[in-house]
Amino acid sequence: LIPDMNGIEVVRQIRKVIGKSCPIIILTAYDWTDIEEEARAAGVTAFCEKPLFLSELRRVLAEPYGAEPACKPAQPDASELK
Repeated sequence: LIPDMNGIEVVRQIRKVIGKSCPIIILTAYDWTDIEEEARAAGVTAFCEKPLFLSELRRVLAEPYGAEPACKPAQPDASELK
């Protein structure tokens, strides 16, 4: 990161430049629940946790646009569950 700035401050600075039209997604390996409210107020659109799984990435990328992921995970056939 930029010296003397945490991730939330970086988001605030980015928002000043790009406005509200582009989503900002935080990728983190840590629990973000204690910073979620402040981060969203700063302009964070979504969070994605490490380890990164393709299904989670699709969900997070689709979320800011109110879209469903293009490819939903296949549901197992009932006969496969036996």
